[in-house]
Amino acid sequence: MYNGIYEKQKYLNNIDNYMNECRKKQPFDINYYIYNRLKEEKKIEKTILPLKIGLKITNYCYFNCSYCFSKKGKNYMTLETVQNVINNLEQYPYIIYLTGGEPFLNPQVFDMIDYLYDKNILIKIHTSGVIQNKELISQLTHRKEKIDTIQISIDSIVNFEQLRPSHFDNPVKIIRNFISEFNNREKIHVNCVLSKLNINDVYSVIDFCYEEKISFLRLSTIFTKDNKLKLKDLENVYYYSKIIDYARKKNIILLSDPICHPWSVKMLNGLHDNKPLFCPAQKTELEIDPEGNVYPCPFLYDDLHKMGNVNNMSISEIWEKGKVELNSTIWTKNDICRDCTNLENCGGGCYANAYLHKQNYDPRCCKVEKE
Repeated sequence: MYNGIYEKQKYLNNIDNYMNECRKKQPFDINYYIYNRLKEEKKIEKTILPLKIGLKITNYCYFNCSYCFSKKGKNYMTLETVQNVINNLEQYPYIIYLTGGEPFLNPQVFDMIDYLYDKNILIKIHTSGVIQNKELISQLTHRKEKIDTIQISIDSIVNFEQLRPSHFDNPVKIIRNFISEFNNREKIHVNCVLSKLNINDVYSVIDFCYEEKISFLRLSTIFTKDNKLKLKDLENVYYYSKIIDYARKKNIILLSDPICHPWSVKMLNGLHDNKPLFCPAQKTELEIDPEGNVYPCPFLYDDLHKMGNVNNMSISEIWEKGKVELNSTIWTKNDICRDCTNLENCGGGCYANAYLHKQNYDPRCCKVEKE
């Protein structure tokens, strides 16, 4: 496979080179742009009000993925709650994404789309894409101009039903039909969560994107404590590079690379990553559950991180609350991290992943793990 630092440097540089190509073709990220301007010019990292809001309009889902971090249920956000969120804001967010569960199971989803569109808010939707209801597809298709992007979750094609058990026969065929009926492939992105379960299946997802003429693929790192699922950067650089090569061959634009903690894996292999971590949680965005409870991040749904509820507080009031650690990218108090030359860029890594593991640093960091 590979034995030395030279080989790993080659693979890491290969990943970087293609991601630099992809960034030139990615959609403009207004959140990241404004955040960077504030940080550079004003030395602050938190916007006056959220630029992006996630609405978890239901936690009901067709699937039973073993690695899903969301709590299941059959709760639905109401249109009235959505209106409470928007009407009490002094400044509307640029973007709202509708997520779940499966957002298309919310009976008021199209009323929400119409309402948000009338407010000139960019609308994104996260879905399984396993939608069979012809009337629903027709309603969505008639609103395609109101929607910025639809992100479909696909973690494997060859082992789709093993990873995502459900009652559906041939869910991949249903997704293909959904894409065909929607008939606007430029607006469709695919999200693939990488784990030990599907590291060799990613090629089938890339093939799917190529066959369906979908240009954009996001490779998300798995959020879990289960070592049977987690990938380690140092062990998988070779595989990551192969995935990159295959995406390049198929001309698929990656919205994120597969590396969990780029700063440490590069440092341990004689390279340097000077791209700072961008964590939007409680700085430029937040997420709201079906009952109106507000959290800084999709991965921090608990009482400690609950910021308030939109049914009895305005977003403006709620935005002033939250965990102090999340107001800055550099949040860690870990001694090894504080002495690290990568602190300015890494900041301690993902706060949510550290919290999940009851650590004061992101445990995916190869450097701290070695020390």
